Amino acid sequence: MESGVETTRQAAAGAAEGERALATAVRRALDGLAGPPALVLAFPSGAPHDGLAADLTSLGDVPVAGITGNGSIAASGAVESGCAAIALGSGARAGFGVVEEAGDDLRSAAREATKSALDAIDHSLANTIVFLFLDTRTGDQSEAIAGAYAAAGPTVPLAGGAAGGSEPAQVGGGRVLERAVVAVALAWPGSIGLGTAHGCRHVGLPAIVTRSQGRKVLALNGFPAVEAYLEGIGFPGAELNDREFEILAVTHPLAQPELNGDERVRHILGRDGTALVCATHIPENAAVMFTTETPAQVVETAGQAVSEATDALGGAPPSAAILFDCAGRKAAAAGSITYEVDALLGAFGAGRPPLAGLFTHGEVARIRGAKADRNHAIVTVALA
Repeated sequence: MESGVETTRQAAAGAAEGERALATAVRRALDGLAGPPALVLAFPSGAPHDGLAADLTSLGDVPVAGITGNGSIAASGAVESGCAAIALGSGARAGFGVVEEAGDDLRSAAREATKSALDAIDHSLANTIVFLFLDTRTGDQSEAIAGAYAAAGPTVPLAGGAAGGSEPAQVGGGRVLERAVVAVALAWPGSIGLGTAHGCRHVGLPAIVTRSQGRKVLALNGFPAVEAYLEGIGFPGAELNDREFEILAVTHPLAQPELNGDERVRHILGRDGTALVCATHIPENAAVMFTTETPAQVVETAGQAVSEATDALGGAPPSAAILFDCAGRKAAAAGSITYEVDALLGAFGAGRPPLAGLFTHGEVARIRGAKADRNHAIVTVALA
């Protein structure tokens, strides 16, 4: 693969495939910086935990944070098994917070991790963003975001995602972690833009969640959820095995409209009897829309989040970008994934900055309001 280093005055990115990909990608990114890094974000995919731990040990005291994904995103395109990394220069300041065994109280864990990260920097002197690196096995990620919001407040944007891959893992504090919350507060000398988009389109009529429990939707409009869902997306009475149902659900998530005009897409992981198993909690009495998403729509919307993020920079060119793309979008795109990533990267135009990203199991994007948990979304952070 192309492994040339991308660099600007404040950032540099690198990528690698194969064994020791995390260490190699990080070193390539570091080679592009004129001085020591304030922060390195690394997004490995396809590596076992012991391999990641060995890579971190070999890097010494380099301040690395990140998560594993269902593939990484580099300037060269999608990296199925390897790592993409971006190093941010000493003009930035970064603070870190890690809370392990977060499943006991995910909201409190995220609040503590975020507070620790923000307390480590003087974020009053620069634009600040908090990255959250989560593990969906700890529980509903909306709880983590609520905790982070309680610590960060309404003026600090949140971005990030949850670990993916066959062995989901988080990286923080020089260690490989599971079922933790990793928070990174970044104070950046330039402006920060955050953009998000999805390619889902409404079908059928909206419904009301009449019974739910945890991450399961038990009933829609008073009917068993699976029955009502299949009817709502245009497949009434379809007889599907579990695998067939999961494949159908990838391209037909639910969407939960918000009062501010936004909507949060809710990924359906599968079914449990007559209940829908969702990626996050949908409360009773919530309105939901049935949606569909085609490969063409995934590709079409790939650059929208990039445009939204770069437009927020007030005309300044981006110096760096971090991308969180949903693994559900990747599955929906199927054979079109190369086109989706090409469209995503191409949206930066000729002045594409150093960048790194991954395919996540849930995305975080809070621009306004207290809610930021996303599914089936592409999230872009642009740094001027």
